[in-house]
Amino acid sequence: MGIVHVLFSGYCKRFSWYAADKFCRSKGLVLARMDSKVKVDQLLFYISSLVNANKLPEMSARNPLNIWVGATSASQNNFFWVDTGQPIDADLMSASFEPDTDQSAKCLYANITSNQNVTWRESSCSSTFSFLCEVPQLCYFEKCKSKFQTKAADKNAKLVGNCISQKCPTCEDQTIISKSEKIKNDSTGRFFTFNERKFFISVVKRSFEDAVVFCCSLQMNLLTFESRDEGMKMMSVLKSIGFDLSFRFEMYLYAKDEACNENFVWCNKQRRTIGAEYFWDDNEPNDCTGNEVCVTLAMVKDVPVIRDVACFFKYLFICESQESSNESNTFIKMTARPMYLENKLECREKGRCVFPYKETSPDAKAGIVFKALGRTYFVSKERRDYWNAFNHCCSMGMHLATFDSWEEILAIITNYQDKITFREFQNARMMFISTFYVNSNKETVWCSSDQKMNASALPYGYNEPNNAYPPENVLALFSAATNSYGLGDANSFMPWQYICQSPNN
Repeated sequence: MGIVHVLFSGYCKRFSWYAADKFCRSKGLVLARMDSKVKVDQLLFYISSLVNANKLPEMSARNPLNIWVGATSASQNNFFWVDTGQPIDADLMSASFEPDTDQSAKCLYANITSNQNVTWRESSCSSTFSFLCEVPQLCYFEKCKSKFQTKAADKNAKLVGNCISQKCPTCEDQTIISKSEKIKNDSTGRFFTFNERKFFISVVKRSFEDAVVFCCSLQMNLLTFESRDEGMKMMSVLKSIGFDLSFRFEMYLYAKDEACNENFVWCNKQRRTIGAEYFWDDNEPNDCTGNEVCVTLAMVKDVPVIRDVACFFKYLFICESQESSNESNTFIKMTARPMYLENKLECREKGRCVFPYKETSPDAKAGIVFKALGRTYFVSKERRDYWNAFNHCCSMGMHLATFDSWEEILAIITNYQDKITFREFQNARMMFISTFYVNSNKETVWCSSDQKMNASALPYGYNEPNNAYPPENVLALFSAATNSYGLGDANSFMPWQYICQSPNN
C-alpha cells in the first residue's frame, strides 16, 4: 500500500477479531493500525485496485466490505491500538464513527461502501469480518528504547506521560469489597495446587483493578513472586497444565508503581521492591505509553519476563491463596489433555447423569423447546459453563446432545431457527453439546450415550480444533458465520448456550 505491507483476507476468509489477530501474528504481522488519514486513503486506493482487478465485487450500502483493524476498547467508546497502546485520534474518527449499543461491543472495524466512503464502527469481537494485516511499526519500539536510554542516563529524570499516583488496591478497600460481592458466582477459570498452595487461573482477560476484584471475591490475591526461581517454576506449571505460553501470553502480577517514580513494589504486605533480579524485559520499565504503573508477566522466546503496562489493558491473571493447605482435594489439579476426556471413568463421572436428580419438565422460559427426529430438544437462552449445562440437562431428564450425522445437526438448527428472532440466531455463537472420550479400542465414544461417534460425518469448523483458549477440552457446536455451523473445541469453564436432548422416545 505504500505505507505498510499488508495481507488482505478479502471476502473469502472472515474471522472473529481474535482469530484475525492470531492469524496476523502467526505471519509475523499485526492487525492494521489505521491511525492517519494518509493510511485510510491508501487503504481505499488499495481496495479500489482490487475491485478494478475483479478480485473484489463492487461495494455498496447493501454490499459493504467490513474489515477488522487492530483496535479494541478498554471501556465503552474508548478505543486504542493494540500494538502500541496509543488511544485512537478522536479527530480522525469523530465524523464517521457509529457506536454499537450492544454492551459487549469492543472491537473496531472499517465499513466500506465505496472507494470514497469509510465509516468506523464497533462490534462484538466475536463477529466475523474480513481483516487487514501489516508489518509491525518497529520505529515505535525504537522510541521506547530511546526514551529508556535517556532516563537511564539521568537518574533524576521523571516519567513522561500523565502518570497518576495511586496506591495498590487491596481486598480491604471498600470499593473492592462492594465490587467483589457482585461476582461471587462467576467461574471463568480453574483451580489448581502448587507447593501446597491454592491458585486460580482465569481464562478471561480483565483490567488490573477488575482482576484484583475477582481474586478478592475468591478470598485470594493476585499472583506475586518471592524470587525469579519461583516465577520460573510457576511458568513450568502453566506449561504442564496445557496453557499456550506463546508470545501472545501475558498476565497481570500483583505489583504497582505507587508513586510514579518507577519504583515498582509487590502489593502484598511485605511491599518488596521489584529489582533487576526479577527478569525485567529489555528496556523495561520504560513507561512507553504513559501511566504504565502496573506489571505483567510475558513470555519471550520461552523465557518469562516482566513489563510495565497501563492498568486499563486487559490481560489474563492468576489468583493465589495466602496460606498453605493440605486440602488439595478441594481443588482441581489441572493436567494437559486434548479436547476429549481421558477415560470412561471420567466420562461417567462428569459426562453422564449419574446423580439422583429430581426431574423437571423443560422450562420454555429458560430456553426453546421443540420436537425433532423423534426426540425432544431444549436450547438454552442463558449461558452456563459446561458442567453446569450438563447438570441442567440432567435435571430435566435429558442429556447434552449427541449427533450421528451432519444432516441431524442441520435438522436441529432449522427447527431452532424457526422459533427465534434473527437477532437471537446471530447471538447464538456457540452451544455446548456432549463431549466424548477415546476407549481402549481407540474408538471415539459419546459421553452421554456410550455410543460410537461417527466423527467423519461431523465436520469441524475452520481451523478447529485449535485450543485457542486453553485448556479447550470439551466439544461445542458453533457458528462461524450467520448460518454456517461446525464443531469445535471449547473451554469447559467459559459460559455458553447449550443443547439438551431427550433419550430415544
